Amino acid sequence: EQVTKSINPGFARYRDGKIYVSDPILARVQVFSATGIYERSFGSRGNMVGQFARPRGIAVDSKGNVHVADALFNALQIFDAKGRVLMHYGGGGSAPGTFDLPGGVAIDAADRVYVADSMNRRVEMFAQLRPVPVKRKPAKAAVRKAPARPVPAPARRRRAPSAAAGRSAG
Repeated sequence: EQVTKSINPGFARYRDGKIYVSDPILARVQVFSATGIYERSFGSRGNMVGQFARPRGIAVDSKGNVHVADALFNALQIFDAKGRVLMHYGGGGSAPGTFDLPGGVAIDAADRVYVADSMNRRVEMFAQLRPVPVKRKPAKAAVRKAPARPVPAPARRRRAPSAAAGRSAG
């Protein structure tokens, strides 16, 4: 059985065997099982975060996050395994961190992301920031000292009945 391909799609296989395919014609990412059975897709055509104009390169990191380069938007978007947007970066230009027609994406064992920036004729490498555990001492609870002697509550004053209340109409 022959599999129909889109024009120059990117594809990536994750360690669970799932196959992720970027489809530049339909502007989405398709997910297939290890045996090639279609499971789902995410993304749509548009110009908002989470949408695509021309998705190309695609790679999956060690946590299962899907990185997709969009050649027309000059950006890279990161999705979780369910297709929810985690972040995006890039933009048109030649300065570091910007792209001009990004194509391929690769991720190494240390989760460093490599983006083939076609028109700038370079490969940019991005290291993912990881939270660093910080050992902190527990905060000491503030100790309030009780006053030396109890302070009495202010006495409530009773209102005196008005003179008009005691008169009767007559």
